[in-house]
Amino acid sequence: MREAKGKESRQREIAKVRDQQVRDKELARSVDPRELNEKREHIRADVAEQARKIAEARQKGEALEIEKIRESHTRLIKDLSDIREIERAKAREMLRSAGLGREPAQEMERHLEQNREEHRKDVTRELGEIGSTIAWEDKRRYERETIEKQREQIRELRERAVRKGIPLEVMHVLEVGRIEPGEQPGTREPDRGHNDHRARDAARERDRVAERERLRGLGREPQS
Repeated sequence: MREAKGKESRQREIAKVRDQQVRDKELARSVDPRELNEKREHIRADVAEQARKIAEARQKGEALEIEKIRESHTRLIKDLSDIREIERAKAREMLRSAGLGREPAQEMERHLEQNREEHRKDVTRELGEIGSTIAWEDKRRYERETIEKQREQIRELRERAVRKGIPLEVMHVLEVGRIEPGEQPGTREPDRGHNDHRARDAARERDRVAERERLRGLGREPQS
């Protein structure tokens, strides 16, 4: 029974390797070296242009068109991922043609990839910085929305106090809690403890998304 399972496992592994070889061959032949170089230069120029626009807007004190930046950043990350996939397929196909054994081929593949990433570290750095800009702007927008929501809650508290003919100090105690020394009534929002937890969770999730984008820009797949 064990021998049968072992044989079946080896057959699956062989089939998996063959499938990968077929995919590598097809992908490697789908883009010639000249076209691949054009793709590399194109993404380098696009990333540099996006970084330039962000820097220029900041220098002028202009608001960033963050949704356009986000759309462009997502496209650039995908384009870079596609380029890397083609490069890896071409490298594996070349090393198989050279007749290297499995371990030497894997070691050489890692070395070639390190060299490629070293040559485009300016691209990956700027992609990471763009991702950080998006995360920062998202955080600022969330904070602005939170402040506005708090102000709206305070306005509603004041209006209810007026409608019910209840002094603002009393309404504040009923809905918010005891007034602290030196605190003005109607200036503290009603307690929303569960909302605070959701807000912190949302902030952490935005940070995780930004970190994932930064790592993808650097060519490293984030841990799940």
